[in-house]
Amino acid sequence: MNFPHHVRGVVDYSIRVALVSLVVVPIWFFLSIGPGLGTEPADRWVDRIAFSLFVFFAPAYALVKCLHIIGIHIGIVDWLVICVSVPAFWGTVLYCAVRLFRYARMSRQR
Repeated sequence: MNFPHHVRGVVDYSIRVALVSLVVVPIWFFLSIGPGLGTEPADRWVDRIAFSLFVFFAPAYALVKCLHIIGIHIGIVDWLVICVSVPAFWGTVLYCAVRLFRYARMSRQR
């Protein structure tokens, strides 16, 4: 396997993450704040959903903070970085996990 093959795989998984995120993130967001709008205290599962949403967006937050440190404070650039970096990061993580699983399964079959 060569480098362009892996790049295509990462881009493919990043596109998949972006398409799934278009549907899942709004649902995820409303599940994390929905029960908190009432008078009763939030359940533990709401805290877990909110934390997982934070972990999902953590790479983009870190990258935007780095942009702010070097002096780039343009709002549209922040949104573009968020829209590109989250699927790119999680697509890369997902591609690496799939490749590692396939490698482990192939080496076990020998």
